[in-house]
Amino acid sequence: MYSTTASLTEHRDTVNCLTFSDDGLYLASGDDSGIVLVCETQDPGQFDRYYFTDSVTSLLWIPGTKSLYAGLANCEVHYLSLEDERVYRMDFRPIGYEEMSPALQQLYQISCLAFDPVHSWIAIGVGATTIVISIRDFTKNKYTELCTITPGRSNNRQPTHGQSPKALSAEVRSLHFTPSGRQIIVTTLEEGIRCFGVRDLTEKWRIASHSYRIGRSALNIKGTLMVCSNLFDGFDVYDVETRSYICTLPQTSPEHINVPLPVLFVHEDQEILIGSAHGKVQIRPIAENGGDTCVLDHASDIIQAIAYGQIASNSYIATACSEKGLDTYVKLWVRSPMAKQVLQHPGVYLYQEVSPLSQSLPKYAEGTFRGREPLLKDLTVRG
Repeated sequence: MYSTTASLTEHRDTVNCLTFSDDGLYLASGDDSGIVLVCETQDPGQFDRYYFTDSVTSLLWIPGTKSLYAGLANCEVHYLSLEDERVYRMDFRPIGYEEMSPALQQLYQISCLAFDPVHSWIAIGVGATTIVISIRDFTKNKYTELCTITPGRSNNRQPTHGQSPKALSAEVRSLHFTPSGRQIIVTTLEEGIRCFGVRDLTEKWRIASHSYRIGRSALNIKGTLMVCSNLFDGFDVYDVETRSYICTLPQTSPEHINVPLPVLFVHEDQEILIGSAHGKVQIRPIAENGGDTCVLDHASDIIQAIAYGQIASNSYIATACSEKGLDTYVKLWVRSPMAKQVLQHPGVYLYQEVSPLSQSLPKYAEGTFRGREPLLKDLTVRG
């Protein structure tokens, strides 16, 4: 169903995030060393390289533009455009951040970013707090902080010294605007799924998580289904309309590897793409006994970053490995329109590539790049 079309080897540390532009023409990747690479999906040998001062933890393309946001581990959010040599910065460090121990500072990172196309709002997850801002023109200081959503439980308000906690129970793991844009759904590490009004800050509803924890989550286009990695035995599926748990899609991981795994709705929300702690990235239907539609093999590597995009009738998937050091890679996969299903036995299909293009060797993007040393301009949002 999918075949490898390129392998990018420019990263030298764990890739934390991948994202395609909404038209699928560009792919951005960010890593622990503070590098963001932006390449053309159909010509990955050409790319821009951006350098930042801390690990890149989240990326977000703005639909209809050649611009994206990069969230860092030091609570900064940077705006960069393929059409502008400058990079602009906002700082979302909480009060007292500088006095925190390094271990405690690690709990306050930009964990996720989300975009609302209805109002052009951006949601930012930092520690246990969600911040929503409205930006008309980032490069001209035209922005407004709409709201700050903080956890209700006092044990998430951590002291600046003393023994650091290992986790924040209300840590923001993923953010999703509802289709209307008026509400935002926050998935938290240990306090379930919560929905808030952006304007009035009231909690509209809450779903207690079926499993103890949530790693990452995905919401379908209609806003009716949510899938959450549960940091235990797979991915929990919820009906958002009825606020109820549906089922768990099992996935076993090595006992010594318990990491947050990403999940995305793909193929017009008919299937999901899920990361892996053992190298087998799955595309599968949203059904407890549905089985795999396709498996993207990465040997035994940890895959914590995935992305999905489309160009015309072609579907693309990007995957990236963790904890490989100089051997870090980003793989680009394409679904061949010439692929055919081969029935193995009832209910189980394999995919064979019949296009001659699928027989070619993967391209390794190691050559041409347009390196940039960003000129940083501070945009102060919070005092």
